Amino acid sequence: MDTHDTPQSAAIVQAGLEAMGRGAWEEARSAFEHSLRADESPEAMFGLAVALWWLGETRESVRCLIQAYAAFRRRSDPAQAAGAALELCFLYHENLGNHAAAAGWVARAARLIDEFDLEPLRGRVLLIKACCCSDPDQSEAWARQALRLAVEAGDRDLELCALSEIGAALIAKGTIDEGMPLVDEALAGALAGEGQLDTVVVTSCRMMESCNRCADFQRAVQWVRAMDRFIERYG
Repeated sequence: MDTHDTPQSAAIVQAGLEAMGRGAWEEARSAFEHSLRADESPEAMFGLAVALWWLGETRESVRCLIQAYAAFRRRSDPAQAAGAALELCFLYHENLGNHAAAAGWVARAARLIDEFDLEPLRGRVLLIKACCCSDPDQSEAWARQALRLAVEAGDRDLELCALSEIGAALIAKGTIDEGMPLVDEALAGALAGEGQLDTVVVTSCRMMESCNRCADFQRAVQWVRAMDRFIERYG
């Protein structure tokens, strides 16, 4: 079967994407599953993986992402394949605590980016490496490189996530007064809609981790209150 979308399947995938934009995760799931019954496109499989993650079905999301990655590779679409690999790295590291699998997927993404000269994705590799790194000095260095690339490319999502990661690294090193304002800034920008939904996820996770690290529980409570509208809409 040709993995390129048929017109009907493409329309259903678009409906699923629109549902995700509204935070209607069950509606999005239904749309992508409907599309996959007619045409097993990697776009529909990737969309289903995202919807499943927001619905809390992480392991099923990982399964769908691996299938999407394989389909993108068969279709000779390295940019989409690298994007799927980066998503897999994040899920394995942040949600499943499987650091070996996470390392494998970020390495696969990095190789694709080098092989096919996918410069717009290079900053995302640096960011995910910073997220996965246990050495705060190295994490800060990678995050600062990602920030530089983000500013040069005008990539607001990468910029906000990199700021948050730099702040978290500084806090991990004990430089709380320097790091916390960056974490605050990144989450404020993300909640204001400067980035995509994933950017809110990353920056809010870094905020909670940072507050826990320096025992600033009042700040965590204040940010949870500030996120009420987001949580109510998107879950």
